[in-house]
Amino acid sequence: MRTNLFLLHIVFLLLPCLSFCQEKQMDLIGLKNIIQKTPSYKSQIKGQRKKDFDKLFEKLTTKVVEINTNLEHFEILSELAGQINDNHFVLHYIPDSYFDWRKMADKLYVSQFLKKDYLINHPKTNIHADSLEKILNTKNINEVEGIYYFYSSIKIGVYRIDSLTLKGTILQSNSPLWEKGDLCFILKEKKPNYFHSINYLIIQKTLQFNKNEKFKDGELLGYNISKTMNKPLYPFIPDTVKKFYTYKINSSTRYVRLGDFMVNASNMKISKTFFNELKSSMNEKTILLDLRNNNGGGFMISRPFLKLFKKYSKGNEIKVLINRNTVSNSEQFVIRLKKCKNVTLYGEGTKGMVTYGSNYEKQIPLKSKGLFVYPTDMRGFKKDLHYETVGMQPDVYLSKDIDWIEQVLKFGNRQIKSHLF
Repeated sequence: MRTNLFLLHIVFLLLPCLSFCQEKQMDLIGLKNIIQKTPSYKSQIKGQRKKDFDKLFEKLTTKVVEINTNLEHFEILSELAGQINDNHFVLHYIPDSYFDWRKMADKLYVSQFLKKDYLINHPKTNIHADSLEKILNTKNINEVEGIYYFYSSIKIGVYRIDSLTLKGTILQSNSPLWEKGDLCFILKEKKPNYFHSINYLIIQKTLQFNKNEKFKDGELLGYNISKTMNKPLYPFIPDTVKKFYTYKINSSTRYVRLGDFMVNASNMKISKTFFNELKSSMNEKTILLDLRNNNGGGFMISRPFLKLFKKYSKGNEIKVLINRNTVSNSEQFVIRLKKCKNVTLYGEGTKGMVTYGSNYEKQIPLKSKGLFVYPTDMRGFKKDLHYETVGMQPDVYLSKDIDWIEQVLKFGNRQIKSHLF
């Protein structure tokens, strides 16, 4: 009788651990089921790739144990999510509340918020920050390792832990959410200067998996940090600029801003009015088309403009500005427009978030609290898959230190050939 009671007591002690482990296993199973329903999985994971996917899933199930930290668990889930080349598909951790930056001056609010479990238990790096900084100061701008800045408020050290893995740690912070020594991301190098990134977002310190992190010219583009403290603004366009906007630069050139292809009633109305205005005013021989920071949307908005510019390009010149924040349907727009004659791309590479998308924009919770998946349900176009992650590259790369519109206006047809990369 005593033996039975003892065994029963042991079972009750183990139940919370077993339940916790089962939750994590259900996260992995749930994620697999969600992935398998996506158009990207159905079109990409076939034959040997399907065998490899199933084999990886079985391997990952053995790694899911109760003692795993939240970060270790997230790494396991990210490895499975990373098997599809679909940058619209997002895995992230969202806590039950966000830091309200409007209350930054409220000391009581800040101190109470910082007591949240996910902040108290945030992972630290086991390396001395001051010693690391001395080593990283010797790295040059073309090395991924080095010291980065999030504007002037946060200093981050990026260092290798093995040939394919780097970590980012906080060296200095003016933000109440971040402390010296905090881990901010883990980079898994997939090919030179391209990474899968498990990162804590700077603004809210929440976890997200990014399959599309890139290093270029001393910047980690996805995480938005640079080895230069004062980040140049010229590759971008201010949020205050109207999404649909045109003006005559000179007698031969017209500027056109298309900043948003998002499909909703308001945008439909605004874009239609602008389209009619633009159609009747395109009398110049050159259009400078600005697609910087266009986060995409759908062809319902962009297609009329695409047809208009394709027709215009037959006898005129179109110079297109693109940047890292030219995303999704705006990238599809660029791919199709570039096939026309007299179209030249300027700026920097686009996001590489091209092929798929979501009609319903839903988030699916996994079993563990705070874990969510943003799945894709749009099939996309097979011809666009070539540009997924890679993005659309410009014919002419522009300097970050000079106004981009001024640079483009200085290029003539003869000059362009000598500036192609």
